[in-house]
Amino acid sequence: MSEPKSNVALLKQDDFIKKSHEIVFSQLDLTPIEHDIFAMFLKRLAFDNREDYLLPNEDGKLVYTGKPLSYEFSSEELKNWFHIEPSVFKRVLYEPCKRLMGKN
Repeated sequence: MSEPKSNVALLKQDDFIKKSHEIVFSQLDLTPIEHDIFAMFLKRLAFDNREDYLLPNEDGKLVYTGKPLSYEFSSEELKNWFHIEPSVFKRVLYEPCKRLMGKN
């Protein structure tokens, strides 16, 4: 017997992160572009290399290793995420990234 079809449309991972981050970060003092940059960081942390930064302790809970977080994104990733051309990356992203680095 087949399972009933869900009325909920399946979203691609990127779509889910982009849409849900609006709700999660709505109370933070961030500009829209800062929200998008932060969401891009969270996506990378959540899905690519979390084992480098989070390890289970003796209770099985994940704890931060203390390793500095480092992110690198290709031009293609930035172009697709922000819908901008590489020629304007610095103009569009420099100041928001600088502000995010200064937030505690």
